[in-house]
Amino acid sequence: MVVEPDLTAAPPAHPPAHPPLATPDDGVGPGRPLSPPTYGPDATAGPGTFSLRSGPTAGLPPLPTTDRVARGPAWRRPSSPWLAAGAGVLVVVVIAGAVFGLHLGPASNRSTPRPRIAARPVPLDVPRLRQGVAPSVVSVSVTRPVAGSTATVTGSGVVIDGSGVILTTADLVAGASGLTVTGPDGHAHAAQLLGVLPDDDVALIQGSADLRPATLGRSSSVRVGDEVVAVGAADRSGAGASTAEGVVSARGTALTEAGTTVHDLIRTDAPIVASASGGALVDVHGSVIGLSVVLAGAPSGSGFALAMDAVKPLITQIEQGQAQDTPSSPSLGVDTQDVRGLSPAVVSQYGIQTSDGALVVRVASPSSAAAAGLAVGDVITAIDAQPVNGAVDVANAVGSLQVGDQVQITFERKGQILNAAVPLLSAQATGH
Repeated sequence: MVVEPDLTAAPPAHPPAHPPLATPDDGVGPGRPLSPPTYGPDATAGPGTFSLRSGPTAGLPPLPTTDRVARGPAWRRPSSPWLAAGAGVLVVVVIAGAVFGLHLGPASNRSTPRPRIAARPVPLDVPRLRQGVAPSVVSVSVTRPVAGSTATVTGSGVVIDGSGVILTTADLVAGASGLTVTGPDGHAHAAQLLGVLPDDDVALIQGSADLRPATLGRSSSVRVGDEVVAVGAADRSGAGASTAEGVVSARGTALTEAGTTVHDLIRTDAPIVASASGGALVDVHGSVIGLSVVLAGAPSGSGFALAMDAVKPLITQIEQGQAQDTPSSPSLGVDTQDVRGLSPAVVSQYGIQTSDGALVVRVASPSSAAAAGLAVGDVITAIDAQPVNGAVDVANAVGSLQVGDQVQITFERKGQILNAAVPLLSAQATGH
């Protein structure tokens, strides 16, 4: 029989005595039954807390308490089956919310996630870019003397200021005996070389003041993956400015050509043709961020341009006269070509006996060289007693001197060794 305690009465000072627990039947005698359980106050808990007791348990640890909370009334199981079912449903909803992201809070506190839409690049408007940049890209025709004759090559240039100064590559204008600039309107006029930095492949020439300058941008703003367009001068077919579009694949690239390493290159997959060398590489805003170059030995399928951030200081350097072949540079008044590599027909034509030297292929008039008697077909073999093995030696020897200096030229003419004293004039005075 279970006895319900009177919760209103004061708990007894001592629990009622109960017979000891029965011992199991160990074969000596029958066991005695256990006393029925009772409810009594828990001395270890707070007032009003009761736990299940079984009477004296000598030699055994106390039974664990059934309290769920250390303070306050004991936890009770819901007495109604409807409440139990509701609690179960609530548990299911909470779990579903955690798993599926259901929002159980007030509507004002909910934040509905918006789907992310990948940003699509704006299509490159090549016709618009060409229309904006083409008036500032000109055709540059370069005449070079070759073994008593002349050869003409054509490239591009970018007009950079309102006075008609044109930026192009040093490789294009190297050894030029004449420069002709043709604007977008088809009008051609003679141009003058302002300066060359061969190691950096940069040159400036002076064109007509009626040309429209381009907007020079910052190459540092261009990132790998950006779209660019290479704009070259119109060719002779009359099809207008040439364009090639692509994306930037690398920045800060360096390539070596003919023993000279060109730094600060922008690499792109835009196919840049030879006639576009010296032209503009523009970004999506139409700003010139590079000077297009065509380098021998460059990887196929790649185009290159000198980064504009590196070119701008070189422009200033040339404008300040700190370059080769400026109008104030010393000039001998001749163009030369290496003897080595000449065809047997040219060697026979001029009666050349030496295997080294620089063949004179053009003499400016007027010039000190012409006054001293040098002529086309002569081979310069020494300057100031220093041997000359080729055209580069002539340029280096003259470039190390000053306007007004006099040099001793040793040359061969049809097997005869001659000498001449030649004062150096400025390149502007000789038109060279």
